[in-house]
Amino acid sequence: MAIQVKQITGDIVELIFNPREDDLRVGENLSVVEREGRRGLIVQIIEFRTVSYPSLVQEQLHLVLEGTQPTLATATTSLPSSPKADEPFAWIGEAKNLKLAIAKIRKLTDPAWHQWDGWIPMRDVVAAKTGDQEVFDNCIPNLGNPLRLGKTLAGEEFYIEGRTLEKVNIITGVKGSGKSHLAKVI
Repeated sequence: MAIQVKQITGDIVELIFNPREDDLRVGENLSVVEREGRRGLIVQIIEFRTVSYPSLVQEQLHLVLEGTQPTLATATTSLPSSPKADEPFAWIGEAKNLKLAIAKIRKLTDPAWHQWDGWIPMRDVVAAKTGDQEVFDNCIPNLGNPLRLGKTLAGEEFYIEGRTLEKVNIITGVKGSGKSHLAKVI
């Protein structure tokens, strides 16, 4: 995965990625580990945004201005061929398609998982998807009372430990996401 850390502010990580190479979804977990070390973060994607950079705005303005005044000469000429990978600045056309994944820091890895204590990695990191089972193994205790709640985004069965529901529990979500159904299942 060619994912780069743009910025870390508080417990929010901004990751730049190419959606044509990396298929990320809201709710997925990623491990962001320093390339030369073992420490890293487990982050959960919470939203996507488009990437903005100064030359993109200039390019978009140029395209809008070109598009507003079509002439006979521009209508009869063919579109330019796409740049070849070995040409200088061939990446600029692809840069328009980059996205920003906003992720929330959930855990610290060293390589065992711990509560996040404020540590952040250097920018030189390796990002990889973290499987649901690994998240369950490191976050949900197994004391012999599993309650099946449904399936994950990947279609895996989802269980939580019944003893963790002894106290007051709050179920939140957007309208139509199944909060009432989940409360009845529990």
